[in-house]
Amino acid sequence: MLEKSEGDSLRVAELKARLAKSRNDRAATAAALRAHVNDPKAPAAALSRLCEELELYDEAEALLKRAVEEEKEKKPATVLALAAYYGRRKDSAKAFRIWDEWRDKLPAPAVGGTAVAILSNATEPSPGELERVAKWIDDAARKAAPAERAALLQQLAAVRNLQVDYSASMEMYQKALADNPRDVLAMNNLAYLTAARNENYPRAIELIEGAKRVVGENPEVRDTEALVRYLEGRHAEAQRILRAVVVEAPSGTAFFHLALAEDALGNTDEARDAWKRSGELGLGRGDLHPLERKDYDRMATKYNAK
Repeated sequence: MLEKSEGDSLRVAELKARLAKSRNDRAATAAALRAHVNDPKAPAAALSRLCEELELYDEAEALLKRAVEEEKEKKPATVLALAAYYGRRKDSAKAFRIWDEWRDKLPAPAVGGTAVAILSNATEPSPGELERVAKWIDDAARKAAPAERAALLQQLAAVRNLQVDYSASMEMYQKALADNPRDVLAMNNLAYLTAARNENYPRAIELIEGAKRVVGENPEVRDTEALVRYLEGRHAEAQRILRAVVVEAPSGTAFFHLALAEDALGNTDEARDAWKRSGELGLGRGDLHPLERKDYDRMATKYNAK
């Protein structure tokens, strides 16, 4: 019916492609979008994201390259999207070639964030890559104005997490809070590490309450609160919080944490459903904190084959 009114619009093509993908018909998925992929007037960046989601990786890469060529004069930061894409495809060599070329020509927080994303998606980031990025972010933070420095310190904390240096990571979050005591992201991330690394649950909840005083009942903060409760062994409380969070603000991370809580309570069917939803919403192992990845592997082993 939509096709009769719109013809082969991008919206119609997307629906056809998603239907074909749900049937595991790759040829039909590609065919549904082919005319738009080949149309030089099509929105290349948005279409690239759709193709990547549908696992049409050749098309996604070509479209993103086209978007970079079209936009890099007016929006030079577009090149970082291509680097991030290669990172998601676990081609760190290509990703870092682009990053090296542009890292000193673009705003430091955008450059640092891209590097962290590349490293987080790598199957096994090399110690050399980790330290090189850490040094670049550290140098940039030393030269940055306070508003930028907080973001860079948190990026450096993320790299320290990947280096399994959690004490250094916590120190970076504390420095970010020294610069800005109302930094909700720093409070939230420090709360998680305080619970997961130091098992200091009362202090972790203090940090969560501090974040709530700034932003209210924010879903991401409540997700972390639930994770702290889960780590504390208060699984029913974690479940209660997370069941509300996934209704208000469904995300792959929140559903993953709900799957953990349901699994701990012995609710196998509910845990399997939540685990499945986390994947449908795009959650991958690289999206999680390194300390959570063992749980991710455990849940994948337990629920993927069922």
